[in-house]
Amino acid sequence: MGNIYAAAGMQEEASEIETQRQKNGAWSIPGCCWWTDASKNVVHTFTGENINHPQSTHIYAKLEDIRQKLILVGYSPRLHWISQSISGNIKNEEVLCGHGEKLAIACALINTSQGTTIRVTKNIRICDDCHFATSLISKMEKRKIQVRDPNRIHIFEEGRCICGE
Repeated sequence: MGNIYAAAGMQEEASEIETQRQKNGAWSIPGCCWWTDASKNVVHTFTGENINHPQSTHIYAKLEDIRQKLILVGYSPRLHWISQSISGNIKNEEVLCGHGEKLAIACALINTSQGTTIRVTKNIRICDDCHFATSLISKMEKRKIQVRDPNRIHIFEEGRCICGE
């Protein structure tokens, strides 16, 4: 419900739902993404703002490089997807950049050669911001990117997704 309110731009209502969820001890499924490096037979796991990965420094550097390129092609973060109140030290854009699928894609980009298809699996739906960013990344990086979420497989190629956006 909080995500529905957030997507509708109703931040106060979204924050209230999050407060009630925490107060009542209701659990929330944390977002998690996996990218498998087939060449090394290694599965990389990412959660939002994951800093425990052995390549974190390189992944975040790549993510920052991608973010700068995205801005140049007209990307603007879709901030209405942020449903939780954020502490003053963290900018909303930084929260969106830390989504698991973006971390997984950045990891795949630094560990695979140009032209390799990137396949990411998620345990929750891809948010609108990540969908839009991944479309642009597929075009910028000239990569086919597949993101499988519980509802469908999104295949991004040349700036478009087969789901029809």
